[in-house]
Amino acid sequence: MSAVATTEFKTTKSTISGFPLVSNAAGTLIKPGELIDLKEVTPLNLTDWRIYNQLLANAWDDIEDKPVHRIHKSYLRGSHGSTDRISESLKRLMGAIATVRVTKDGKPAHLHTQLLGANIVHDADDGYFYYKFPDEMRVIITRSTVFARLKSHVMYALRSKYALRLYEIVQKRANLKYKNHEDFTVSEFRNLLGVPKGKLKRFADLNKHAIAPAIEELNQVGSHKVWTENIREGRSVKKVALFWFEKKQEDQLKAIEEVQRRNGMNA
Repeated sequence: MSAVATTEFKTTKSTISGFPLVSNAAGTLIKPGELIDLKEVTPLNLTDWRIYNQLLANAWDDIEDKPVHRIHKSYLRGSHGSTDRISESLKRLMGAIATVRVTKDGKPAHLHTQLLGANIVHDADDGYFYYKFPDEMRVIITRSTVFARLKSHVMYALRSKYALRLYEIVQKRANLKYKNHEDFTVSEFRNLLGVPKGKLKRFADLNKHAIAPAIEELNQVGSHKVWTENIREGRSVKKVALFWFEKKQEDQLKAIEEVQRRNGMNA
């Protein structure tokens, strides 16, 4: 991997704000760019990724110093009365393997690692969940120098995994100066969205069932206007150009109102 980042630019020096663990309050959380531009080897769903982001946010202030963290199960349960959903998501996160871009011996490489390590969960609904991130994942997080600042209330308002993944992709890039678009190969974009292997093989299906719905939903609740353009070679789509522009004030206000409506927040 690359050398340890200088303190001034380390992602872990960025701070969370507000109340990112609950859906009916405003908050922000930090997500290292490496955990956004990764490939899901093991498919995860919307609930899984929300919970993982909650675990990151909960551990964030101590993520460099403490190997084990704890969170009350009520935060992970959210508005759901049962803990079954939590249990299944945690099992998937423990078993999930992701491919992360790294540098090894000065050369680009890929690291295959689990997203979540061993954990202990209280049997009682009012108990705690104790967890840790694998050593390899902690190294990635603590050496990261690129991140996305995610609005947690937008995360909770999104209703599909593809929309959440697209939101993270845009947020990682939205503050770049003089850049408002990026080209991806179709394969790269599939991986970033977390489309399961063997699903939506034709681009027409990928666009219809993943890309277009994600864009439509993100444009309803996000602070940026997002769209894609297809780059063809002959009759085949080879690349997807992703564009993002900050919305006008009146459109941002509409998005805020929609987020509040979906999350049951007080205006």
